[in-house]
Amino acid sequence: MILRGPWMTEKKLCWKPVDSPLAKGYELHKQIVGLLVELYNHFDKLANDAGNSPVVQFANHRPLVECLLTLAHEQPFQAKLNEGIDQLVIHAFWHGRIFSDYLTGQLHLIPVMEFFDHSIYVDNFFWDNLQDGQRALHKTYQPAGDTKALFARYEIMDNLHAFVKYGFVDEKTFFVQSQPFSLQLDEGVCLEVGYQSASSNQQHITDWEPPPSFSNSLMYRARLQFHSARVFMPYLLIPPVHHLPAFDEALAAQLLEIERHTGIACGALVNADVVHEVKMAALKANEAAYASLAQIAKESQLDNTALATRLLVKMLRHQRQILNEFKKTLG
Repeated sequence: MILRGPWMTEKKLCWKPVDSPLAKGYELHKQIVGLLVELYNHFDKLANDAGNSPVVQFANHRPLVECLLTLAHEQPFQAKLNEGIDQLVIHAFWHGRIFSDYLTGQLHLIPVMEFFDHSIYVDNFFWDNLQDGQRALHKTYQPAGDTKALFARYEIMDNLHAFVKYGFVDEKTFFVQSQPFSLQLDEGVCLEVGYQSASSNQQHITDWEPPPSFSNSLMYRARLQFHSARVFMPYLLIPPVHHLPAFDEALAAQLLEIERHTGIACGALVNADVVHEVKMAALKANEAAYASLAQIAKESQLDNTALATRLLVKMLRHQRQILNEFKKTLG
């Protein structure tokens, strides 16, 4: 389901389906979503939910919210900033309830997402490896206090992305998604690291377990794209210290792939010096990005008692901790 305007005023939720069906049960899907929208509007859920979005809460602090959206690469949010607070609130509400389908390239509204909490260590929201290309929704029950909660992993995202899009910080998330940077690997080859979704650009991986059981280096391997004098790496995840062997293994495999594809001499890239250069480039790009965000947050004179401010501080502390630990390993 693609979400489109025009939106209703007075902070009432509205949605418009695409004209052609994208899946079986399309008509039933439209009916379900339509009833769900009526339910949301009846209980004024939009107003109650507005406080969950840091983008909405920081809308009056334009330099801060623009910096957050730039670092999280959230172009749809950036466009809504200029359309007024009502439109921003509506978009923020819907944005946390859609699924970006990398197989079809469409955005789908999934009503059942309303009932899932997030955990980095449970199954991905959708499981694709079924016969005949079918897809299924995973469900994982885990204890939450004295009750049970239903968890899913929305996508492979770090806490900057989770904070901006969903308004939460998961302290169990063990990596930082690098900000974009470029590095000249060879006279004829430049490595460009992007900020695309890890979920849709990875080599095939199986779901991982909490440390110390983790051993799957494929998590850190993006599918490389080759363009004449440059190699594009859609994402790079900066690991915790105990994942460095897996990270190094994945990076070495990617450098070897670049050597073979470009005809560079064997060992010219797959060596300790080049691996160190890639790590240093990632560290510098991310240290600069988070230092800039922290400075803008300080200049914004935020309300330190507000939940969004406390979560921002928590997110910055979490990201910096991983980066600082990574820095210590580089000497």
